Amino acid sequence: MGFYTNADGLQQHYGTRAVLVGGKEATGVGVKKQLILDFNGVDLVDATPTIDRSAARLPAGAYVISATLLVETLFVGATATLDIGTFKASDGTALDIDGFVAASAVAGLTAGADIAGAGAQIGTIIAEDTYVLPTYNTAAFTAGKARCVIEYMMSMQ
Repeated sequence: MGFYTNADGLQQHYGTRAVLVGGKEATGVGVKKQLILDFNGVDLVDATPTIDRSAARLPAGAYVISATLLVETLFVGATATLDIGTFKASDGTALDIDGFVAASAVAGLTAGADIAGAGAQIGTIIAEDTYVLPTYNTAAFTAGKARCVIEYMMSMQ
């Protein structure tokens, strides 16, 4: 990465660079980008989370290519299931609470698991700026650690 200052006094950047998006890392070279969301099962709440302004965000116009859940530490929690979805950046209202990962059962959330997301927002364009958040359904988790990698590119509309 590099930059120079043009005649108007504005810095012009060139090359590839990683950026922080709402406290989470967004990386990518060229057209494809990745939003990486790391989380602990014990920190999750149910379907009505309080939105932290540092939460991971996808911009309006992002075309979601895929979502992959990589489990680092076994999730524990009786009948708990995991959802990963979107909430409005403007007011925190749920858009699609399981838009990327839908009701992934605790039995499948074992250490080393690599789970392909199958939510309804995969293969779609995100209409407005959104937060991406994991939540639990049915019961709370008492253990577990994972990373969700959402691959996207900006649409041309």
